[in-house]
Amino acid sequence: MLDSDLIQLLHEEGVNIAVDMFDEIYNDSETLSGLGGERIAKDKFEKLRSGDKVYMTRTEIESLVRNGTLSIVKLPTGGYCTNSSCSRVCGIGEFSAEIKPCEHQIITDKEAKRTQRQNKRLINTFRDLNNGDPMMKSILIGVKQKIKINESLIINHGIKVTAFEDNIKGIIATSRG
Repeated sequence: MLDSDLIQLLHEEGVNIAVDMFDEIYNDSETLSGLGGERIAKDKFEKLRSGDKVYMTRTEIESLVRNGTLSIVKLPTGGYCTNSSCSRVCGIGEFSAEIKPCEHQIITDKEAKRTQRQNKRLINTFRDLNNGDPMMKSILIGVKQKIKINESLIINHGIKVTAFEDNIKGIIATSRG
C-alpha cells in the first residue's frame, strides 16, 4: 500500500498539472480548436472584449480543479479532453468515417505544433507503406484521412502546411481520394 504522504503528493501534482493545462487553454493559447476549444474561445472572446485581461486566473482555475468543477485529460494523440469520465479513446482514431467528433476535445496552439510533428511522422509512415500492396489499401486510406484532418487542424492555428497530395499506389484515384 502506498504511503499517505506519497498519495497526497501525487494528488497535488495532478492538481498542478491540471492548472497548467487549463491556464494554457484559458490564458496562453491564441487559437483553440476542437468542439470544446471552440466553445471556450467564444466565451473567452466575450470576456476579453468586456475588458478583462485574462479569462480566468490560476487561483480561480485551481479552486475549480480542486472542487471537481474542472477536470482534464491529456489525449494520447494530442489535445485535451474536459470530460471527467473520458476513456481517452475519442482522440485515437479520428478518421472521416467516424460519426461525430468529441464535443469535449480542445486543441491549443502548443498541441497543434505537436500535431504538426505527428503529421510529419504519419506522412513518412504513409510513404513507407505505400508500395502498391493491395492489402495495405485500407490502412493507407485511414492514414491519409488522418493526415488531411491534421492538416486542417494545423492550418486553423495559423501554422504553415505543405498540402499532402500523395496518391495510394495500386488504386484508381477518385475526387474523394
